Amino acid sequence: ISGSMRGEELEILKNSIKHFVDLIPDDGTELCITAFNSRNHFISDFSTNKSVLKSKIDDLSAGGGTDFDAAFLNPMAGALLAVENGRFLNKSVIIITDGFASGDENKIISKGKSIKSRVFGILVNNEAPVILKNIFRETGGKSFDNIITESDYNESLRSLH
Repeated sequence: ISGSMRGEELEILKNSIKHFVDLIPDDGTELCITAFNSRNHFISDFSTNKSVLKSKIDDLSAGGGTDFDAAFLNPMAGALLAVENGRFLNKSVIIITDGFASGDENKIISKGKSIKSRVFGILVNNEAPVILKNIFRETGGKSFDNIITESDYNESLRSLH
């Protein structure tokens, strides 16, 4: 997780993601969690076990820069690579970021479309930069901008459920 997400913002983020996990139906729906800064990391492979997912979320820490190629494309845990292996037809990526990064917009869009994955964004204290707006629009996702409070996060994540 990017170093800009330290402190209270990280704790709000963790609580909100755990709340989102609780909203996942107990119908076999799987959730995979990856994190990124200038590199990417698997936090949890696909799982239906809410306790395990929430425990792994508690262990998140912040540090380093931000790179959208790492977030979406780069091996091992680029989100679009991870979701490509999901066994369900409804494949979506939710990126939570402050938006201060760059990446190869065309490659990210192409990959998202090729695996039929929608990309949604939650932008912390910021509006989505052009690169993300284009990725969200072209993959059928959307953006939630200027998210600050835990209530903002929860409302945004609930609307994606």
